[in-house]
Amino acid sequence: MNPLLTPPLTHSGPENEALSALYAENTRLRDQLMHMQQMALESKAREERLKHEIALMHELGEIIVSDLDLQRVLALVAQMGRELIQAETFLVPLLHANQDSYYYAEASGKDADDIRGTSFPIRIGMCGWVIQQQKPLLFGEPHDWQMDEKTHWETGQASAVLVPLLSKGRIIGGLSGIGKTGNGSFTRRDLELLTLFANQVSIAIENASLFNALKESVDSLEQRVEQRTRELIASNQELEAFSYSVSHDLRAPLRSIDGFSLALLEDCSDQLGSTAQTYLQRIRSNAQHMAKLIEALLKLSRLTRDDMSRKPPCRAQDSIQAGNHG
Repeated sequence: MNPLLTPPLTHSGPENEALSALYAENTRLRDQLMHMQQMALESKAREERLKHEIALMHELGEIIVSDLDLQRVLALVAQMGRELIQAETFLVPLLHANQDSYYYAEASGKDADDIRGTSFPIRIGMCGWVIQQQKPLLFGEPHDWQMDEKTHWETGQASAVLVPLLSKGRIIGGLSGIGKTGNGSFTRRDLELLTLFANQVSIAIENASLFNALKESVDSLEQRVEQRTRELIASNQELEAFSYSVSHDLRAPLRSIDGFSLALLEDCSDQLGSTAQTYLQRIRSNAQHMAKLIEALLKLSRLTRDDMSRKPPCRAQDSIQAGNHG
């Protein structure tokens, strides 16, 4: 046993007093060393946690910004946000178009299936307060509680941390963590992390919303194009029927004119003067020319119709999807 770490015997005298003083000093140094070791361990743990948070934030940013499907983006936000701040439940409330209410567009964790899709007036709940005030909110460790001065968090209660979502300076919703894993409290650090995360989420939601709006516009345009195509096909069919009718209705009289003119020239040429014969030749020539024009128009109509039916329609949606995957 080290005599310097053992309390001296309770005997008087200068020697015992010196030993007592040395023991006390060694005890103080030992406690100080243990405290420094504890601080070093805590500092290393904070450093490791900070590295993990930075890596996670980088990963989150790359994943959610790379996807342009809004529902997949929201699902990723809920899942990764819960991991980021170690929440039992993570919610993504978004404003309705009328700005009077909000709904939980996505949820992850405890009771997520029951919460997802529910809607509330904007005046109700912590989410409604955050959206209205456009301010963050922390219900947990001692802090300045802004929402209700009579409400204070106590150990054992479900802590909460909420931040607003802003897109181009306009409020669109928020992010909310409910219940710290392990029944602890969310901290200022969780609030800071969630605020940084919200900046990335806003960009991802804006990009996905723009893509969805473009996709809807393209779908609407393609529907109109398909409708116009159907109308054009119907019109071409009517034109084809009309052309067929015209061909028969006009060519038969033309053949009669040409035939009777030829009969007059052949059978009655001796009774006709030169002027009358010239007129009959001109009648025949014009009738034959008219018949050729009608035939040419019918051929052109058939060629145009065949060309249109062979060309596959160009879908703008395919181009957009190709750009998204590229």
